[in-house]
Amino acid sequence: MNRKLVITFFLIFSSIFIVVYSISTNAAPPPPTPPADENEREIIERAVLNAIDGQREYVLGYLVNDIQIADVQLSQDESWGVVYLEKIDPQTGEVLPSEPGLAFAQWTGSDWEVTLPTDPGWIDLVRSAPEDLLTDEYKISYIEMYQIEILSAQATYSGYLLPWEAGRMVYLSQSTGHDQYIPSGSAHYSFDFYISKTMYQLRASKAGTVWRTRWGVPNGDDSDMGNYIVLKDTSTSPTTYQLYLHLAQNSIPVELRTEGAFVSQGQFIGIADDTGQSTGHHLHFHVHTNPNSYWGTSVDITFDDVDINGGRPRRESDLKYCTRPGDVCNQFRNFYISGNGAPGDTTPPTGDLFEPATGFMANSPSVHVEGWSFDEESGLNHARLIAFYDNAWHEVGDEISNIAFSLDWDMCTSDVPDGPVSLALRVWDNAGNPTLGLPGLTHIIKNYSCVAATPACKPGLDQAGIYSDSDFQGDCQILDLGEYSQLSPNIDNDIESIQVGANVVAELFNHADFTGRSETIIQDESDLEDNPIGVNQITSIKVSAKSMSPAAPVVLISPNNGEQFPSGSSLSFSWRDPGG
Repeated sequence: MNRKLVITFFLIFSSIFIVVYSISTNAAPPPPTPPADENEREIIERAVLNAIDGQREYVLGYLVNDIQIADVQLSQDESWGVVYLEKIDPQTGEVLPSEPGLAFAQWTGSDWEVTLPTDPGWIDLVRSAPEDLLTDEYKISYIEMYQIEILSAQATYSGYLLPWEAGRMVYLSQSTGHDQYIPSGSAHYSFDFYISKTMYQLRASKAGTVWRTRWGVPNGDDSDMGNYIVLKDTSTSPTTYQLYLHLAQNSIPVELRTEGAFVSQGQFIGIADDTGQSTGHHLHFHVHTNPNSYWGTSVDITFDDVDINGGRPRRESDLKYCTRPGDVCNQFRNFYISGNGAPGDTTPPTGDLFEPATGFMANSPSVHVEGWSFDEESGLNHARLIAFYDNAWHEVGDEISNIAFSLDWDMCTSDVPDGPVSLALRVWDNAGNPTLGLPGLTHIIKNYSCVAATPACKPGLDQAGIYSDSDFQGDCQILDLGEYSQLSPNIDNDIESIQVGANVVAELFNHADFTGRSETIIQDESDLEDNPIGVNQITSIKVSAKSMSPAAPVVLISPNNGEQFPSGSSLSFSWRDPGG
């Protein structure tokens, strides 16, 4: 029986083997079919590259750089695609580490419609993109970066050092070139520093206190904004915030993960990596004034260890984006060597005010101030008296270099309004460390109404008056109705305030012959500092009757002739001001 059972099993097994072998030899399996979404990704890539080629002639970033696709991601229903763009150095062929550009592709039913970062309606797609493509956190970071800003002359902040150890050479991938992918201009004064495919240690560019930190995002994770440390600097007015972005996971020292921790210039703060929206290992660094987020609109800064452009690193591809008043792009270099040494003095200086006392009632224009400032380690560098009024801190008087000091402050000269005024000190030591907080803080009441200064000269109803100082003071000149293509040398580029008669308007130009940046003034301006034209910038002026119709625009800058826009897009128009 056992022998028959073995023979039976052998026959059954042989039959199965013959059938399987016959199937496998007679019909070879077909090659695997690529997944549908893989095919769509290739189609989207071609559509995006075609869109870039179509804009290459008039979008500067596409003209001066090679662009390649870093990644394409599809929504679950395959009706949306997001495309990450990266820039290629045309000379070396290397990817320039920076924040990636973000393009969108939407399925119309017959093809993919592409929207690039420079296209109208792009920011609306960021807001409405499916959650499985862009998380809310990711959207917020892009919306903050792309928030539209008014382009005007801004203050420049100094005293920074390149944020890595002294003697090391690091490369710049872009500065003003951030405008290529962030056309709002919020990152115009930012810097992307890198060493090819290398993580490197970072040092504080300037002293401050820890304001915000994030250290838990894994290296290479691009799902959100990445790791960062933000240092608060109260030595500036307004307070500034230094953003160091794309740091390696857990590289921020434990003692610097607490808000308020003091950081000296040159102190180790973390390691540059590629966490968050990044095309490679690099540090994104900029300074802003927004206390409500890690990100804010960048402000112009200068590095003491950069010997070109007044301390502003630039590479040649940035030149096309140096379009703002005050931009300096005269020399270019791809690499920079830091002078940021390890700090020897890590203790901030101190100071105090002992006069006037809190509650002092000032019944005259002048208030007497006495105090002291000191640093035990590197020594006192200087101090400044500051005063809070008109919702801002203002520096008062000259720098103070003595340990003990006294001065008399004329509040009327500073245009201080009646009411409460706060006084305090800012102190710096020789290592660049500022004081913490507001040493000597005291509060007084201004109880004296200042007599308004009489204008240096007074224009008539059909005239304009220009002044070399604010508040209609200093050298002045009366202008009748007419055109002034070149102001006289004593007032050219030396105007800080202007008055216009009731019947006229004044058209101000920062170049001769009514060219360059312009602004129309229809009412008195006691201080042109906050105006688009700025102070000490005016070279030619037109004074016209208000009853005259304004001249029609002669050159439309944007949108471009023949440009097409998706339905529902918001359009912005800009043109050359012909004057009048």
